Amino acid sequence: MSEIIKIPNGWYKAELGIILELLTDYTANGSFESLRDNVQYYSNEEYAVLVRTTDLNKRKFIPQRFTDYKGWKYLRKTALFGNEILIANVGSVGNVYRVPFYNQPMTLAPNMYLLKFSDEVSEDYLYYVLTNKEFKINLLKQLGSTTLQAINKDNLRNIEVLVPTLKQEQQKIAEVLGEVDNAISKTEELFEKNKRIKTALMQDLLSYGIDENGKIRHPLTHKFKPSELGDIPDEWNCVELKKVTFFIKDGTHGTHKDVNDGIPLLSAKDIKNGNLVIPDDCRRISKSDYNQIHQNYEILENDVLMSIVGTIGEVAIVKTMKIFTLQRSVAIFRFKELYPKFAYYSLTNEQFYNQLLANINASAQGGIYLGALSNCKIKYPRSEIEQQRIAQILSSQDEKIEDIKNKLIKLKSLKASLMQDLLCGRKRVTKLMEENL
Repeated sequence: MSEIIKIPNGWYKAELGIILELLTDYTANGSFESLRDNVQYYSNEEYAVLVRTTDLNKRKFIPQRFTDYKGWKYLRKTALFGNEILIANVGSVGNVYRVPFYNQPMTLAPNMYLLKFSDEVSEDYLYYVLTNKEFKINLLKQLGSTTLQAINKDNLRNIEVLVPTLKQEQQKIAEVLGEVDNAISKTEELFEKNKRIKTALMQDLLSYGIDENGKIRHPLTHKFKPSELGDIPDEWNCVELKKVTFFIKDGTHGTHKDVNDGIPLLSAKDIKNGNLVIPDDCRRISKSDYNQIHQNYEILENDVLMSIVGTIGEVAIVKTMKIFTLQRSVAIFRFKELYPKFAYYSLTNEQFYNQLLANINASAQGGIYLGALSNCKIKYPRSEIEQQRIAQILSSQDEKIEDIKNKLIKLKSLKASLMQDLLCGRKRVTKLMEENL
């Protein structure tokens, strides 16, 4: 049973089993033997979709398993039409889904329960109750400490939920949360759209560049020449990385004693989404060890960093003025002839990344040697002004993506806060209901 909490006026507490009209699953259609004999799975498109958690977990529902008419007819007890509530009972235990609408007949695959509720309660409201983290916490408590977690039907039926007595209040709560969900969905679409725009811009700008009129060059209207990376504008060069850098080094060599209050010692995993992140709990070395490491060079602002062990090809520009050093899993570039931000985008380009993949050394922990990295080719405009213009366009797009990402984070935080308040009656929607009267 769930923990006792205060029940708001006009609400009641009920075990889920009391308000459930139907709780069923794939195996309710027949014995394992009869299911095996009557239900054929297909990887190619067939008469009906088998709705699986694997497909529901993806942002866009693209089914990958199907059954024929015979199988769909046999699975009639768990036929799906869209908008039903499902909960995973094996694997991603407790994950709750709403069945998408689709242009084919659908039926339930194994490892999920189908839930339908009585007319006294709003299924939209119950969907949000089931997706609330408090519900999942209570559900996992029911499972105990078994190694293979799986929900049985009694686990679900025994969980208590809070429900407003008035169905109108239930619906209004679901409506408020639904509006936030719609805003989140639209923002996610905008986020993905702008990422696609950036990908297209990088492809064009880092292949064709910008002419003196601010237009992207085109092979039909501008002169191009062959290079080892394909045709490039006449105004560009294509050379090995070592020819446009002052140096390419990796991080610290040897062993160093960790100290509690010293210089941050960062690794490849600290390069995330184009930024170098200095975690509070990172490794630290003494000032004397740091001085020994950097007696010949130190990391400066606008140096470019790249992960070369483990996750290959994560790139960042040094922006922080904080003192830090790096482990050997990170390469450090200092460029000449190249505007640092342009160099950053060139190193994150797919064409350059493919060169990295081709040079990964299996005996180097899945890493790339500095010699091989130095020999990778890079193409660039000889004009620094053109480099800056290209970098500025891509930076502006990155800023737009970051703004959308921050908006998305705020919306998700707002939803989490609203769910905590509205689903326990801490905040009421009665005033909103009165405004609609």
